[in-house]
Amino acid sequence: MTSAFGLRTWVAVGVLFAGTGTAPAETAYGCDFATTDFREEMLDIATLESISVNIRKHRKWTLNALKILTDRSRVIRDGNKKKFRADVRFQYPFGNCVYPAKVRQQGDWKDHIRYRNNAIQQSVAVELKQGNVAGIVAFKLLLPSTRNGDSEVFATQFMRAFGFLAPRTRAIAVSIGETSNLPMLFQEGIEKEMLEAHGRRESAIFEGDERFLWKYRHNGKEDPDGISLARVSNAKWAVAGKSSASLTSRYLAFLQEVYVRKQLGDGIFAHKESADGEILNSLGMGLFELLMIAMGGDHALIYHNRRFYSNSLDRSLEPIYYDGNINLKVAAGEFLSMSNYIERCAHWHSVYGGMVEDILQKLAGADEKKLAALIDTSLFENKFPFAKAEATITRIIADAMYIAKSPEKFPVDGTRSGNNDFMRDYPKNYLENIPVAFNDVVIATNMRFEEGSAISARVDICGEAGCKTEILAGEELKQLFAGRLRVAGRDVILLPVRSEPDALVKETYVKQLGATVVHSPGVVIFSQPDFRLVTITQGNATDWVLIKDAVLNGSRVVFIGKGTDSGKKQGQRFNEFGLTGCLNFYRTRFFAAQISVSGASCEDAVNIVSSAGSIDSVTIDGAAADALDADFSYLEIRQAHISNAGNDCLDFSYGKYNVKTANLVSCGDKGVSIGESSTAQIGNLELIGAAIGVSSKDSSLAKVGGLVSKNVPVCAEAFKKKQEFNGGILTIDHMDCDGTALADGQSLLDFKKANP
Repeated sequence: MTSAFGLRTWVAVGVLFAGTGTAPAETAYGCDFATTDFREEMLDIATLESISVNIRKHRKWTLNALKILTDRSRVIRDGNKKKFRADVRFQYPFGNCVYPAKVRQQGDWKDHIRYRNNAIQQSVAVELKQGNVAGIVAFKLLLPSTRNGDSEVFATQFMRAFGFLAPRTRAIAVSIGETSNLPMLFQEGIEKEMLEAHGRRESAIFEGDERFLWKYRHNGKEDPDGISLARVSNAKWAVAGKSSASLTSRYLAFLQEVYVRKQLGDGIFAHKESADGEILNSLGMGLFELLMIAMGGDHALIYHNRRFYSNSLDRSLEPIYYDGNINLKVAAGEFLSMSNYIERCAHWHSVYGGMVEDILQKLAGADEKKLAALIDTSLFENKFPFAKAEATITRIIADAMYIAKSPEKFPVDGTRSGNNDFMRDYPKNYLENIPVAFNDVVIATNMRFEEGSAISARVDICGEAGCKTEILAGEELKQLFAGRLRVAGRDVILLPVRSEPDALVKETYVKQLGATVVHSPGVVIFSQPDFRLVTITQGNATDWVLIKDAVLNGSRVVFIGKGTDSGKKQGQRFNEFGLTGCLNFYRTRFFAAQISVSGASCEDAVNIVSSAGSIDSVTIDGAAADALDADFSYLEIRQAHISNAGNDCLDFSYGKYNVKTANLVSCGDKGVSIGESSTAQIGNLELIGAAIGVSSKDSSLAKVGGLVSKNVPVCAEAFKKKQEFNGGILTIDHMDCDGTALADGQSLLDFKKANP
């Protein structure tokens, strides 16, 4: 079984090994059933029946709750949000799972705690220390009244159905302490697992910086809205290396400028220079805001409630649904008499009026029946009827179209300043315009990342007396990104100066692919339409290519690299643009395509993300690390010929993959790696030279027709590696291999030896 620290105890397998998924008896942690028997059910939050939270120091927990209830402040103080150790039980129709966790009081306002029916009822944030629920390790249990109950469940599903990022949410019976079977809302945290469930890679997540709102709002100082900007909510990821730090800094620089413009009366997304348009993802942002207004979700559009994901592959900031306080009773005609909706609609037209036709086209193309089919009625407390879900969707879309079509109903406020002189040196001007009441606030700007194995940065810490350069690393740098750093007793606001990465990026339209190819300056692209051939040549070993929104219909793409020894090793798997591959495909459709790569020194020779279709052949020779890495994709590969890979020859995650024939020679680690809830089927696999033949891990299901291998010490393995997943399943019909086969206690490995 995989422990909380990732240590695996391997079990040699003869013909069949079926793990029970239970924890050691002395801890009683784990599941009382074989998780491999319920793989699909365990990935779905709808399967969950109830949750019980047993807080180990219950008396201290109760005393803490009483302090909150008796505090005269309307705000829950940070000192009352300390974490307590707990055990959390998840009840399924087929058994129970129990995991250790840390829990704390959730919420800013005291509507998240109440005394009712002789018991304290409160919203709780939960962080599992072992195990997961539907691939989630951090979640909230919310009093339904804090989110308008089923309206929140509907809103999150509806926004997900429309393609927006929103946390998985459902009504659930929860027992905490003296309170049993209390109806609550289960909502996953906005973290890595949520992004991956949406088919997004982990990247910087931003949110409104609320530290000054609660610190200053009630102590007689001026309104702190004027100095509150944005912060990084996953700062640990941001400081994991230079690539993630550079990427985070670049997107935060843009977002901070947007928030500063809010103070100038421009509205939070009013400023759209041509270079910013793609980062802003204006069309998606405009549709998101319009749907939120139509649902009565103005609360989610308040600047400090906003959440954003930095999508480096799209070079955009994507909105994340959070805390909409949705009011589904708001209908066309009703909201028109409410001043806050009139103001919000007027603001929307002032920002997105130039793209109304494109947004209306997207709304007109929405299929209400298909959207309603994506609404899971079992997740509602009151079993939201299907017919009502469809009718509600129809009304929301109609209301949104009415708002977009009726600018005359919402006269645009002409107070926007558009003060570009202020923005030319916005860190300096922002500092000079901080009200005197907030003289304990300084800014950090002009961030320069240092070379070296450990990530560090030089920043200028500036106050009214001038600037002083500091070197920040480790926890200090993390706290700076997180909006939690204090220097000499003063709060520090990070205002990175926006760099111009365009100097490091070029674009070339390739007619054969029907798309504009984004690439580093050293790349040379040569297209031969008559031969359906596109040849890409590296000028430097670190050069990269991103083929996005393309169609490869019978096309052949040949990538010629500089070799695997001449490239400079990067500190992280990805570069500052979030790319792992030398040759990257994103949202690409393949039809009988061919891919050929030689001498690639990147983390992946080929990386395919969020793509689908059929590939006739993949030929890769001389990859420095992984040869072919595919994520969030649905692919059929007829033939794969891979040789001399420094790491895995084939690496599949978060998708469905079908490989008819694979010939793999000299794979540095695994021949085939299948992970992160993937389903993979491989017909015939011939493998010469690898540490491991086939690996299925982390809730993946893999089937191999025939495996013939030589010089492979471990023929096959199935195991759990990451906390947010369960074990792997691997079935091999016929295996001709002299090595061993291994599975851990949470996985299943079934095979037949060709020569037993």
